[in-house]
Amino acid sequence: MAGTRPFLQAFNYHSYPARHCENHTLYYERMFSASWLRQSVWLQDLHANASECWRQWEAQGLRQAGVALQLTETNSCYDMAGPDMVGFANAFFYVASIGQTAAAGLRMHSRWNLYGQHFGFLQPPVLTTSPHTAPQLSAGHAQGVQPVTAGAAEASGPFPAAVDFWISVLFKRTAGCRVLQAGATVPGEQPESVPVLAYAYCAGGG
Repeated sequence: MAGTRPFLQAFNYHSYPARHCENHTLYYERMFSASWLRQSVWLQDLHANASECWRQWEAQGLRQAGVALQLTETNSCYDMAGPDMVGFANAFFYVASIGQTAAAGLRMHSRWNLYGQHFGFLQPPVLTTSPHTAPQLSAGHAQGVQPVTAGAAEASGPFPAAVDFWISVLFKRTAGCRVLQAGATVPGEQPESVPVLAYAYCAGGG
């Protein structure tokens, strides 16, 4: 890896820390667990071993050489069906993932995916059935044939947005360009039992 420094500009990885999420009960337990969010999204990511990517980036001198480390595809799970991954619970993962990768020095964090499927930032508009009339036949075609009216599925209304979409908008518009070391401890709980993220405001508009 060290031999790539002269020509490599960046290397990337993908991460889905919760991996398989067929068990919806387990999914919600993880999304609402402060210890899982603090440890398993980055430090003990069983899917991508993200912290090892970071350690190698540091150890091989790639960071110092200006080579970027980028998280180019991530979400809590990669195989959950249904509305869960565009709802409120998934936002806990998303906030933890953005914050921890920023603290590690990554400058690109790309949530999978932008549009469609069952976990996109934006969901397809609701399909509604509306009348559709075929065009009139021109002269010379068979006489007596009437225009056909049928139900046609059409997209209408706005694109529903995942909760993560609004988290992304808020982060982009309000978070500063430097990550601060911050922590909090709840009496009677383990040290740093609550994940805390803090950013410095940038005078340049960051």
